[in-house]
Amino acid sequence: MTRSTARLPLDSRVYNARVTASTQRGELAGMEKRPKFAHAMAQEFLTGAVQKRRLTKKFIRLGPLLRTSGFLFESNAILGRSFRDRAESFALPFFAKDDTELGDATDFMRSLGRKIAETAPHASTIWQVVIMRAMADQGVQPLSIPLAQTQWLLSRSHERQPLDDALTVGVLFAIRGAGFGMEFPKRLEELYSRSYAKGDPELWNSAFKYGVVDGPEQPEPVPIEEREQAHRADFAEFCSQFYPELLGPLGLQ
Repeated sequence: MTRSTARLPLDSRVYNARVTASTQRGELAGMEKRPKFAHAMAQEFLTGAVQKRRLTKKFIRLGPLLRTSGFLFESNAILGRSFRDRAESFALPFFAKDDTELGDATDFMRSLGRKIAETAPHASTIWQVVIMRAMADQGVQPLSIPLAQTQWLLSRSHERQPLDDALTVGVLFAIRGAGFGMEFPKRLEELYSRSYAKGDPELWNSAFKYGVVDGPEQPEPVPIEEREQAHRADFAEFCSQFYPELLGPLGLQ
């Protein structure tokens, strides 16, 4: 039986190529050895979706990968929105390879945020933003019609993504989210509000059926300010352990 594997997004390949080229030139000889928040978060939340079959390497199916990537995008968009005025200080613990690349890293993060906006200009929820970008990553025209998005996801949800590639995709959506939150804070607030507004119970049940949401009943919405406080607290704990010198510049003391 032929195994279908989802393709690694172009943005991931471009970024990996930049890092590889820098390494070959010897520019990253002093690369930071400390962990990065985006990678640590992706690794933590994707672990539960890892599968393995006999005689195969570990993999994650595309459906659970996109669901987790949606959470990573949303959470880090809120975080990026919070640190939009401290972008370079934020970039180093978040994902930047070393402190000599912070300007480039910040530009890269923001450019991914702008690309998200270009891909999904008419999306009404955060999930639609994520699924439309995922469609574009796979070379599919990112239609804004929810039914078309659902049909596409159902047709591809069982495809296998090698674990390393899945982690790269998760990290990429975290970076995309942070860039989007920095570039479009008001747009994020609108999308967040629509994503969690009390609506049609049947629509929520449909989303639950397709694995987009966690439970069959829609919970009470959490204000974005409350989510921001929680994510800042997580980021502050991470920085206090690995980047204590940045707590002041990040306003986390």
